[in-house]
Amino acid sequence: MTRSRPNHAGSWSCLLGLFLLYQRIGLVVAAAQQAWPPDLTQATPLAVAELASPVTAFANTFGDRLAPPPTHRVGPQRPRQLIPGAYLLEYTEPASFERIVPTLADALGSRQAFQPRQHIDSSLFHGVSIQVMEDHDPDVLKKLPNVRSVTPVYAVPPPSPLSTYNRDDRGSINDKTYEASGIRAVHETLNVWGAGVGVAIIDTGVDYRHPALGGGFGPGYKVAKGWDFVGDDYGIQNPHIQPDGDPMDNCSKSSHGTHVAGIVAGDARGIGGVFQADDPNWYGVAPQATLGAYRVFGCPGDTTATDLIAAAIYKAFDDGFRIISISVGGGPAFQDGGDGKAAKAVAEQGGLVVAAQGNDGKAGMWVGSSPGVQPEVIAVGSFDALEMLQPGLRLPNDTSVPYRPATHGGGWTGETRVRIVPNQPDAGATAQIDDDGCHSVTANAAGHVVLFVHGKACNSEKRCGNAKAAGATGCLIYDNTAESDFAILGSDDIPSAALSHASGQAILDQIARNGTTEFVISDHMAPIPVASGGSPSDFSSWGPAPDLKVKPDIAGFGSRIFSTISRHAAEVAGRPTPYASYSGTSMATPYISGCLALFLAAKGDRARGLMLPDIRTLLQNAAQPGLDFRTHMKASVGLQGAGLIHVMNMIRADATANPSRLFLNDTDRLQPYYEVTVSNRGARGSVFIAQHQAAETVYPKNPGVDQLLLRPKPLFGTANEAHVVVTPDRAWIDAGGTATFRIAFTPPVRPDPALIPVYSGWIIFETSTEERALTLRVPYLGIKGDFDNAPVLVADNPDGRVTTLWFPQAGQELLIRRVAAAPRAAVAPPLVPGSRTAAPLVPLTVLRMPPEPEPADDALPSFRQFDTATDGATAAAGATPGAQEDKDPVAPAVARIALALNARVLMVDIVDGATSDGVPGISRGLIWTTGGDFNEGAMYAINVGRTCDLEDAQSVSTYLAIGWDGRVVLKPGAAPTALPAGKYRMRISALKPFGNPRDMADFHMAVTTPFLIK
Repeated sequence: MTRSRPNHAGSWSCLLGLFLLYQRIGLVVAAAQQAWPPDLTQATPLAVAELASPVTAFANTFGDRLAPPPTHRVGPQRPRQLIPGAYLLEYTEPASFERIVPTLADALGSRQAFQPRQHIDSSLFHGVSIQVMEDHDPDVLKKLPNVRSVTPVYAVPPPSPLSTYNRDDRGSINDKTYEASGIRAVHETLNVWGAGVGVAIIDTGVDYRHPALGGGFGPGYKVAKGWDFVGDDYGIQNPHIQPDGDPMDNCSKSSHGTHVAGIVAGDARGIGGVFQADDPNWYGVAPQATLGAYRVFGCPGDTTATDLIAAAIYKAFDDGFRIISISVGGGPAFQDGGDGKAAKAVAEQGGLVVAAQGNDGKAGMWVGSSPGVQPEVIAVGSFDALEMLQPGLRLPNDTSVPYRPATHGGGWTGETRVRIVPNQPDAGATAQIDDDGCHSVTANAAGHVVLFVHGKACNSEKRCGNAKAAGATGCLIYDNTAESDFAILGSDDIPSAALSHASGQAILDQIARNGTTEFVISDHMAPIPVASGGSPSDFSSWGPAPDLKVKPDIAGFGSRIFSTISRHAAEVAGRPTPYASYSGTSMATPYISGCLALFLAAKGDRARGLMLPDIRTLLQNAAQPGLDFRTHMKASVGLQGAGLIHVMNMIRADATANPSRLFLNDTDRLQPYYEVTVSNRGARGSVFIAQHQAAETVYPKNPGVDQLLLRPKPLFGTANEAHVVVTPDRAWIDAGGTATFRIAFTPPVRPDPALIPVYSGWIIFETSTEERALTLRVPYLGIKGDFDNAPVLVADNPDGRVTTLWFPQAGQELLIRRVAAAPRAAVAPPLVPGSRTAAPLVPLTVLRMPPEPEPADDALPSFRQFDTATDGATAAAGATPGAQEDKDPVAPAVARIALALNARVLMVDIVDGATSDGVPGISRGLIWTTGGDFNEGAMYAINVGRTCDLEDAQSVSTYLAIGWDGRVVLKPGAAPTALPAGKYRMRISALKPFGNPRDMADFHMAVTTPFLIK
């Protein structure tokens, strides 16, 4: 099948320019995907007997360490990207650049072939990272003397708060959030404020001259230690590292690291003048804690890299910081990279690495980011604050509803009595009217405030501008959905503000009773309850991990969190004082880090022997599950993890339940029972009663659609909950004793397993005596059905992106259809190991294809055969740049791959067109990529993050683009060869979630309809 596509005058030239920039600075090298397994020292030797086919040759060569993840396009708010030619080398003993330069030069051919990036000499790691400047064989690096491992280096996108707020928005109120998470009790009851505990911040740096952060840097100051790993000028345009000992940030626009530092340990009490906080009594979670500032972003704040983050983790630990807070990450990910390895090493020595889960909650499930997905990292989700300081709009019944002043122009000054006229008087608060106010104002607006319903047809500036033109004195826009965080830009020419769904409904109800009623709009700030307060934030990224382990681990408050920013950032934002309210899991992460500081301070010497598993158990046992504010059911463990932190319960707990979370996997891999051991460390014995509390089960996808929903669909009723039997249901446990409970799970009966329903909940152990009342919770999560049957490749998606092969010159796009593996054909003579010349073609798995009419040859798209003599490595033969989409590379053909799930292995090869019996013939080899989201090389990659249909997702792509010029490669290390003229199909193969990469039957496969090379 083919389909025509409109031309897009995309920004292909910008992508080409970026490529040329990297080429100029020596970052682009001609190295194949398969040549870079994450740990090259462990790569399996290539065996002649294993070379049954091009694909099995790659699989048998690299096994589970097949190749690095894809290189995603450079730019803000994108997934982490492989930096071509950059490697982190771990040595068995301390290694300086001076010592290793001769051996590197010998291995790579010359001293000019590489440049040093980072030297790490830690108690936990000895090594260097390098940038190879020329074409090379990465395999030689693993053979260097004393090299223990070689890990690719990835570019990491900048930390980006989901939203920032104008000067009229004061953010959340500490009183309620600190009370809900046990912080207030620790401060006031235990008089513990974090003294004696250090928290390291790996971020954009810290404006330590801010009085609320101590006013200085070094011993005796709040920010006592730190390091700048990059220098002010470091960024995409200038990737040269200039480290120094000063982690000051007074140049980035967001001042992200300063905001994070304030959440942990800021304290504005007693500070006046320009540094006086909007709330003069504001302070952070652990205001007496000591901070370390480790800067890994330059002033542009647009990129960093995993070797820099790894170096910061090691240095922070060596500097004595047990808690390391990282509000930096990427898109959907598996556990990989130097930063993840560093976190693991630190955790094994008693360190606590806390990392953000991510801000892609509207991109569907399985989008948690790295390094949070690493088992040894505490991944943090976000909850919405309970109350906000906001101006209010008083209704005739003397109740008030909050409004959010627009970013441009702000809201009203003083107290103003107004009449509000709906532009659509017959529309309810949930009306789906996309263009209300986009063309004209239909209400009698003159002298009144116009009320619009939000829609996508135009922006708030257009609506409010039309209101001004109609003589209105103000502009209100209410949300037509129950979103938890709705804001507008508004207009500089008229007071403008956003209203929530609930506020809009309240105003409409009053107007329905009396159309001439008056309202009072005030700029007076007052604590106003948030409708979604105490619930997981909409923006918080969904888990679980790709292997179905529980992620996030825990949640903290992260919505509209008030904290410090630098003076420079305040000036850029037009704020009168250097404070701001930001939202994101970036804010929830230091919230958790601060709570851990309180915990360690309260425990003192008793905490010294506690390791990560011990502390994670206390965290999760004490957590408070939150509700889905839309359904009022307990939100899925896949969104909130164990729930909201309660640090006082952590400190006071004298019993634990282990393991602290249960991974049920899918139905086919569900165990007959699981065991949880409750340990009573209290002074007296007591009875512990076991109970089950279900969370809402959710559908990640719709029937007949491969791609996941942007928001999972909740299911109602007990038939959609797991049936759980705990044996025994209660047990007496002596002081110092233990009891083991056996738990049997039956997946919910009603959900359709084809829709991969995710069920979850908590096993609760309670004890209550005159001396104590204690509740321990153990979250669980599982999938009904066989997760291996869930589609990885998107072929059916009526309203969104599907996997296709695009021919720019012909203006045609070939769709895919699924195929299944059949028994392998006879094997031809194997390829010669190490040969870089063209080798004989060999049979691959024969494909079963359902019969389907196909167009005649003269109707098939085509492009000319690759000509080595005239076409370069980035050939654009036959391409029409103007027909490309924005992210497409310039190439004769572009594979646009949509993935519903993360793929541990993704590969693309070419098979012969249909033979006389309608069955595709042998494989002609893996395609040689020529640009796009993957490095140039054989298209065989591991750990590829999923895509989604949300165009503005923060770090999830809508599809993966792969340029192809007609060349293929037949074995690891071989040179690409041009396909001869003929009829072919492209096959895309993605490993099933629990598949064996060496077994083709464990791949989801699809092929295109035929095309021609002439």
